[in-house]
Order: sequence, then C-alpha cells, then structure tokens
Amino acid sequence: MKFSVISSGSKGNMTYIEGETSAFLIDAGVSLPCAKCRTNIDFSKVKAIFVTHEHIDHVKFLRTVAKKLDCPIYIHKKCFMGLFKKERIELSESGIKIFFIEENSHYVIEGINVYTLKLSHDAKSILGYIFSENNKSLCYMTDTGFFPTDYLDVVSKVTGLIIESNHDIEMLKDSDRPIELINRILSPVGHMSNYICCQVLKKIACNIKVVVLAHISEECNSLECINRDVIEPLKETYKGDILVASQCVATDLIEL
Repeated sequence: MKFSVISSGSKGNMTYIEGETSAFLIDAGVSLPCAKCRTNIDFSKVKAIFVTHEHIDHVKFLRTVAKKLDCPIYIHKKCFMGLFKKERIELSESGIKIFFIEENSHYVIEGINVYTLKLSHDAKSILGYIFSENNKSLCYMTDTGFFPTDYLDVVSKVTGLIIESNHDIEMLKDSDRPIELINRILSPVGHMSNYICCQVLKKIACNIKVVVLAHISEECNSLECINRDVIEPLKETYKGDILVASQCVATDLIEL
C-alpha cells in the first residue's frame, strides 16, 4: 500500500491511496489538473473517491474529478445532503455513481478493506477512514476537535497515520481572526491543536511506521511550533518517520 497527501489545509484537500490493483482518493478539494501538476501519480488507477465531509475545501472539485476519472463517490448521506443544492442536483444528473456509507462500518471496495470512523467537526457528518490490504493499513483522521478515545486501540495498530495538527493555541488566540472563529476552532467540533495531536501520538504511535501531520493552518501554525511541540517531544519514544503535509506541495508516494 502506498499513499501521497497531495494537498492539505483550508484551501483544499486531497489524498491518494494505492493498493495492489486499484487506488482511491480521499476528498477532492483541489482540481485534477492541479493535482497532476504536483505529482507524477497515474490517476487512471483511481477507482473511487471517499468524502470526509461537505466543507468546500474538501468537495470543491468533487463532481469534476469524479467525472474526469469516471469513478464513483462514497459519501455519508447527511454529508451529501449538506452539499449546496445546485451541486447535489448536478451530481445526481451527471451519471456519477453515488454510494452512501455509514460511520463505524466496514466495507470491501475494489479488494481493499475500508473502515469508517466517526469524528467531531461542525459538519453534517464527518468521517475518518482506515484502509487496509495485505497486513498494511492507513488511517486518515483530520478535521476533528478531538481524537475519539474509542479508536485509540485500533488506530495504534495501523501502519501509517495521517492526523491533524492544525494550530498552535497561542498563535490562534493572538491572531486577528474573529473571536467566534477562534472559539469554533478550539471547540470539540473544531480542529485538533499541536498539543492535542502530540498527546494522542504519545499514546498510539509507538508501532506506527509513518505519521503525517496534516491540515496545518498557514496563519496559526508554523514548522517551528510543530517541531517544538509535536516532533521533538515524540522523539523520546517514537522511532518511525514523521512528515508534515503541505497546502501546496504533495508528499512523495510513501510505501507502507
């Protein structure tokens, strides 16, 4: 199993996951031409798009990407109903196959096991995912105000983890953002901070091969903060690889 975080952040999200015979995308918040400019991945292998939630940075190009790749969309029904009415109508009339999936469920799609996780965000529905094949697995968990403790055990057993490390709390509080937005981000339905991310990883990351820190705020976080508050504290116990996803640069194709 291989993966690449093509884009991660409030301006657009897309992640590529490749198994032995097929590949998936998580979200389509950037266009296909944009994604192709960042990587030499063969997108013709993509057999499905999995949607985390309906916020625009995750679904802006959902219809056009699905149409160009001629692949179905897997989405929670509440998430689908949370899309703009015009987009729902255009998706329904486009000929694109749409499959509704539930949280805390298991599916086998194109030979890959897919487990859905229920996260906490101010969306109609927010899903995390674990993809597994041939004893390799990747968990994707961003856009959540906290890490649900029910998943500590199962996520500690994955091979690779993409996890949110959205903001530095002090930078967020000192920012020029409206207080309502600051409070939303800090809330249980907001985004995980560097501090929370680090505490979670201390509990679960011991046997994970590679961790990618994702959905990083361009205004309220920095590589310096992430290194100080997440990466350095983890080095005492974690011996795997820690990477930082970017809004504008895709990661390499990482093999698990």
